[in-house]
Amino acid sequence: MTAAPPSSAVQEDFEIWVGWSGSLWGPKNYVRLAERTDPAAIEERLNEVMGRSIPSEAAERLSLHLQPMSRAYLYGESDLGDSGGNPMDHLQLLAFITLVVIAVASANFVNLTAARTVVRTREVAARRAVGVSRFDIFLQFLVESMVVSTLALWSGWSEISITGRFSTPRSRWSC
Repeated sequence: MTAAPPSSAVQEDFEIWVGWSGSLWGPKNYVRLAERTDPAAIEERLNEVMGRSIPSEAAERLSLHLQPMSRAYLYGESDLGDSGGNPMDHLQLLAFITLVVIAVASANFVNLTAARTVVRTREVAARRAVGVSRFDIFLQFLVESMVVSTLALWSGWSEISITGRFSTPRSRWSC
């Protein structure tokens, strides 16, 4: 994980999450642990101190948890037992949807290519009948494919350069 910029309020390696059992809402405090410090031992000690500092009925429901900052952004509170709605679940869902879209697009491409081949069969037969070599026909298809690919690449780059000006992503560290 790269260091946070100097202007960021977050400059620590581990995070304490405070929350009630079953619902991990609450304030988040950041602490830096010394080298070779066991986070589990610190977490246990923090909960002991908190248990002595607040009423017993609240201490049974409240707990403190440490989580590395490197996991806090993508895994959210799932490391702490709350599996609902963490960013990694959303990312995995979007990856699955992306794979389905790519599979459908690939099947569509194969179907369109096969249909175009059937249509162009007459053209190839007529060109072969007038004496054009197989290499010349291959070269024609190769050049056509390269032109279409180059136009698609140029079109994609143009779209990215135009829309990129209007959709700059926010920095993870910005407030």
